Amino acid sequence: MKNSKDYGFNFFKLILIIIVPSLLYCVSFSNYQFINHEYENLNHFSALLMVMALNTDIISKDVQEKLLQGKEVKQDMFNQQERDYFNNYMGPALAEKTTAKIYGIDPLFKPTDMEFIFQRLQFENELDIKMFVPVSGKIKYYNVTPHYVLFFEDLKFEKDFREESGSLGRGTVQRYTMKAGVKYLLWDNNKQRIAAYGKLANDLNFLDLPLRENYIQLFEKWALLIIQKSPLTRRY
Repeated sequence: MKNSKDYGFNFFKLILIIIVPSLLYCVSFSNYQFINHEYENLNHFSALLMVMALNTDIISKDVQEKLLQGKEVKQDMFNQQERDYFNNYMGPALAEKTTAKIYGIDPLFKPTDMEFIFQRLQFENELDIKMFVPVSGKIKYYNVTPHYVLFFEDLKFEKDFREESGSLGRGTVQRYTMKAGVKYLLWDNNKQRIAAYGKLANDLNFLDLPLRENYIQLFEKWALLIIQKSPLTRRY
């Protein structure tokens, strides 16, 4: 007959089996963000924010090739399921972090009468990123004209698998790694100018393939970083 210690140990193992595969933790992160000074202390409580699909979904390949001036057109670094996760959950993640009213992501909506360029954006530490950047145009989402539009670009989820030697002779440990990142740009839709932008990147470890919940946790982290460095009011 099993004693209470056996039952306790087995129960603990069951909890680990249920919980551990879904754990997500950051090994390292590399975030760069910039906000124009006039937007730093706005605290826009009742703003309307349109969240757009990836810039490369909005801009045709012909226009991309023209803007890149012969350079190779950007390639997707995510699969269709990950694209769906981003489109379905990035908007709600932002809605949890700000008092702004969120519209999108609507992957079927494409802005008209908006001009883009491919531009180098500078950070205060002299680092920079290159993005497709709007230079003019006001987006109207059906009968709504949002105060701000949040563009995303260069979304990536690079996954890898490796086995590591376990401690104390316990064989090998399977580990999945993922380099996740995205660039964003916040557009003042009324003044037709850039309010903020940034590059967010995380190196993540998992004990199994990442689940939908892991992606949602990541989007929530990104959403908080974006809102904290924006003219929008953070929701507590």
